[in-house]
Amino acid sequence: MIFCLSIDTRAGIIVSLCTLVYVAYVISWYYGETKTEREPISSVIDAILLGFASVGVTFFIKAFVLLFSSDYFIQVILLSPLAEEISKDIFVYYLIRQPECDEYYDAILYGSFVGAGFAFVENIIYGLIFSQYDTFLGIFIVILRVSFFPIGHTLFSGIFGLMAYKKNMLIGFFVGYVMHALWNFIAVAPFIYSREYFFGLIYFLYVLILYLMIRSAIKQKKQRNL
Repeated sequence: MIFCLSIDTRAGIIVSLCTLVYVAYVISWYYGETKTEREPISSVIDAILLGFASVGVTFFIKAFVLLFSSDYFIQVILLSPLAEEISKDIFVYYLIRQPECDEYYDAILYGSFVGAGFAFVENIIYGLIFSQYDTFLGIFIVILRVSFFPIGHTLFSGIFGLMAYKKNMLIGFFVGYVMHALWNFIAVAPFIYSREYFFGLIYFLYVLILYLMIRSAIKQKKQRNL
């Protein structure tokens, strides 16, 4: 992504506040859903900060992988998701190897929060880019992207976290990558008509996958506590 330096300061502040609401919502959602055996807030914050860091890693990886094709659609649909998932999954794998991660739910949690941290920075980037053309457009783009929680980066990284914890790291990476690529495909493919219906269908599918993941994690947690 290439930035113009003439970014409206007010737009930058508003966009940043919108994305802060996103992260606050993710954290409050987790602590609202998890009544017992919550992970320390410090561990949650660490995962989000590593998500921030993964954005920087993404830029380095993209500089390499985007050399393979100059075609816009190949870059957006295939290469960018590859770079982003690799970047996030490096940090997710590090977190699930820690002693604090001792069950499926923890693996999903740490993966999801790395994804949330990545999405936080990415939302700011997109918001600032579009704010160069219109402040309200930038804010709208951020709100639109935030509205897709809990799917998106949180889901893709959560899947990797769970599968890597189950010793199926490559499967977890492949599934997250394909889901990410499919989402981008629907967003930019020029021959897709009634795009909103496809988004509605894939949103339902991804939420269902998230539900099944959490259900599996809760089942494992209950079995451990017997």
